[in-house]
Amino acid sequence: MIKKLSRKYLGEIVVLHQEAIYPIWDKLNCGLSNKEVKDFVLDVFLNGDVYGFFINNNLVATIGFELFNHGNKCEISFILVKKEFQRKGIGKQLIDYVKEKFHKKSNIIFLEVLKENPAVNFYKKLGFNIIQEKNNKYLMEKRLK
Repeated sequence: MIKKLSRKYLGEIVVLHQEAIYPIWDKLNCGLSNKEVKDFVLDVFLNGDVYGFFINNNLVATIGFELFNHGNKCEISFILVKKEFQRKGIGKQLIDYVKEKFHKKSNIIFLEVLKENPAVNFYKKLGFNIIQEKNNKYLMEKRLK
């Protein structure tokens, strides 16, 4: 089940970041502190929306996004799936949910992803294209219309 999250889930989302992204950051010797991640997620709560995917009332995945350019563009700020629930279609369901919710407003969904993140291939399979490389990241987008 997918539902909109309140800030009470902030701590759980930081833990999801730790499980999903920190190993990649450690490998690249880069990343953010727990406080910086918490501030980043809080900023998404304040300026966008955060949704969670629940199984048996447990948060197993989350997506945060913001709308820009009068809603014409949607940036996925983060998408996180617990390791044991990856490769089960949950990430795709979250992205599809955002597409369905905003397809009448948004023409483009975009995101930044570390080049070393295995999720790059996941995004490509969903129709995202690399439109720019900057430092150790790709800027990827998917046109909806």
